[in-house]
Order: sequence, then structure tokens, then C-alpha cells
Amino acid sequence: MAQKKKEAKLKKLQKRLNKKLKNLVIPAGEDRTGYIAKTLAPLNLHVTGAIVYLVGQNLAGDYLVGFVDPNGNSYISNWPPWAYSQAQAALLSGKPLLLIFAPPKLGNTLLVVTRLSR
Repeated sequence: MAQKKKEAKLKKLQKRLNKKLKNLVIPAGEDRTGYIAKTLAPLNLHVTGAIVYLVGQNLAGDYLVGFVDPNGNSYISNWPPWAYSQAQAALLSGKPLLLIFAPPKLGNTLLVVTRLSR
């Protein structure tokens, strides 16, 4: 029951996030990640850049992703399949990711995962 409630809360937050990001224009010269973080601040979301250094699966079949944020903090957590494929592509291409999480900053609270150009 708690899982269904959590999923419903994340879906509602996703709709609010989509509305904020729809037609977002980042002014020239602005830091993309910083500007997006400022735009989403009222939603209390975690926005970070990430360099993926690990992708894989464990015996239970969970998708694992390890990444380093711009502050040098390293994280490893289970990610949903839709996000894992983005992490895998980022690792193979050497491109950074933009991640948007609902609190706390864990793979099961991911709302957006997208590859960035350098």
C-alpha cells in the first residue's frame, strides 16, 4: 500500500515538473544545470550533473548505476530500466547526464535522466 502511495506522489510531482520544464528557455551564457535547478527550486527537487562510472545488474536482476556529481560525491543505487538505458548510453558515449530526483536522491526517485552535450 505504501508503494502505491509513493508512486502516486511521484506521478503527481512528475506532472508539476513537466509543466515547469515545458518550453523552458535557458538564456545564452547561463549554466544549464544551475538554471534548471533554480527553475525547479519551488518543487524541492535535486538537480545535478553526473558522470556515470558503473552500470550493471545484481543477482536479483536490479539495475545498478554509479555516478559522480560535480562536487565529487559518488553514488551507487538501483535505477529503473528506463533510466538505466540512459546511464548505459552515457557511459559508452562519455557524455554527462542531467539528473532530477525527488527527495531523497536515490534511483527509485528519479524523474528525469537525460544526456548532455559537453
